[in-house]
Amino acid sequence: MEVHVGIKGLRMFFTDFTNNELNTCWDRTMTLATSKFQIDMLKMDDILHDRHGNYEEDKKSMSMIIKEKYGEPARKFVEDAI
Repeated sequence: MEVHVGIKGLRMFFTDFTNNELNTCWDRTMTLATSKFQIDMLKMDDILHDRHGNYEEDKKSMSMIIKEKYGEPARKFVEDAI
């Protein structure tokens, strides 16, 4: 994957989510405890279901749907933040 394509996908991931959605899935307690940005996996899953339906019915994981819709950099970012 070319670098600019990866950056575009990651940028799309962040611009696609509203501030309210990002604040909802941001795990502040774990971020403070680890000094690293952390996402609440269950809240992120709820947001993705709202946006992309019940992807498990298509035998897709949260990781797969993030990669499909937003690209590998976004999938890696979320994986590192969970």
